[in-house]
Formats: sequence, structure tokens, C-alpha cells
Amino acid sequence: MAHRIAMSKKELEELKKKLEQFRQYARKKQEILRAEIEEIEIRINEAQETKEEFEEDVVVKGVDNITGKIPAERVTRFFEEWLRSANTIIERLRLKTATTRMQIRKARRQLAQREELGESLHAVDFEKLNIENQDYVKMLEEKSVYVIDMKRIAGHYHLKLTQHKQKLNDLLFALNDVKKEILLKQKQIEELEGETEVVNVNIKRMSKDLDNLLSFMENYMAPDIQDFVELQQEYAELKRAYKLLQRRRNIEKIIYEAYKKQIQIRKKSSAVNNQNK
Repeated sequence: MAHRIAMSKKELEELKKKLEQFRQYARKKQEILRAEIEEIEIRINEAQETKEEFEEDVVVKGVDNITGKIPAERVTRFFEEWLRSANTIIERLRLKTATTRMQIRKARRQLAQREELGESLHAVDFEKLNIENQDYVKMLEEKSVYVIDMKRIAGHYHLKLTQHKQKLNDLLFALNDVKKEILLKQKQIEELEGETEVVNVNIKRMSKDLDNLLSFMENYMAPDIQDFVELQQEYAELKRAYKLLQRRRNIEKIIYEAYKKQIQIRKKSSAVNNQNK
């Protein structure tokens, strides 16, 4: 009976030990799962915030007023800025992780030095190490919360900065359009001024012609019918004389051409006779 009781106590102690190990394993697993759940929740919140920012900055405010489409540069700029802010946060977390790893290495080095020096470890040391680990875990949680808060603040200011940049770009586009319209209006004004000068010159010329015509109409006196008939007869006689002179000129031109040919023939014949001699 005593042997059985001792065996039962030993088995009970082993079961307690296994139960304690299982509790530690379950606690670690629970912490890991809690951390994974928190990470998933953070990712979901970040994805939701990014989605809202994308819809507000790109889908709603990024539509071009002229084409009615979203420019590719707007989408590219949004993702570049988002990746830049994410890289900044990742770099901060990397520094925090490197600091924690350095502290872990330092603790391991201290344990190794104690083992080399032959110092005996007591339960108090493990308790102290456990407290330090808890402090580090708490510190990491606080730093994680701080990083999340800073990320949210940075995202908020990043959103505001993006909005102000977009407003500035819109104002610059509007300013360029106004400048182009001003240049176009100035060019039209110059063209209108040139046309106005031409119209004024034409108006002056036409006014002068009109004054001359009015003056001529006021001072004009119709000729006598007999004088008109005599002028017509004189014009007809001059026309007949011009035709006779023109015919005579043509006949003389023909005679001149014939005489010129005869002279050329005589010159050729005389040149041939001289050669024969």
C-alpha cells in the first residue's frame, strides 16, 4: 500500500508537472494567437483606412474635370506616398526589434558568463528574469501601441498633406488655364486692334470717296445732246483712222520682214562667192 501511495504521488507529481508544462504551452500559444489576432485587426484597420483614403483622394477627388477619367499619375503618386510612409514605419519597427534582440543577446551573454563562472542559479534568478521578460513584453506592447498611434497620426497628416497637395495641383492647373485664356484673349485683342486699324483706314478712304462722289454729283452738269453727238462722231472717225494706221503698220511690218530676208539671202550669196574666188 505504501509503495502504491508513493507511486501514485509520483505519478500525480508528473501529471502536475505535465499540466504545468501544458499550461505554459497553452499560455504561450494564447499569447501568440492574441498577437496574431491583433496583427490581423491592425492589418484590417490599415486596409480599411487605405481604402477610404484611396476612394477619397483618387476615386472621388482624382477625376479629371475635362476627360472624366482618373489620371494614372494620381494613382501612382498615391501608392508611392503610401509605400514611403509604410517603409518609414517598418524602419522604426526594425530599430525597435534590433534593440530588443540586443537586450536578449545581452541577457543570454550574462547567463553564459554565470555558467562559465560556476555561479549557481536559483529560483529567484528565474523569477527575476521572468519579471524582466514581463517588463520587456509590457514595454513592447506600449511601444507597439505608440507605433500604432504614431502611424495613425502620420496617416492623418499624410492624408491632410495629400489633400493640400491635390488642392495645390488643382489651383496650379486652374492658374495655367487662366494664363492660357489670358494669352488667347490678348492675341484676340491684338488681332481686333489690327482689324480696327484696317477698318478705320477703309472708313477714311470710303468717306473721302463718298465726299468726292457727293461733290461730283453736286457740281456735275450734263452735256448738251448736240455736243454728245459730235463727240460720238469724232470718236468714230478717230477709231477708223486708228484702224487704218494699224493696217498700214502691219503692211509695213510685212514689207520690212521681206526686205530683211532678202538682205540676209544676199549676204549669204556674197559670202559664198567670196569663198569660191
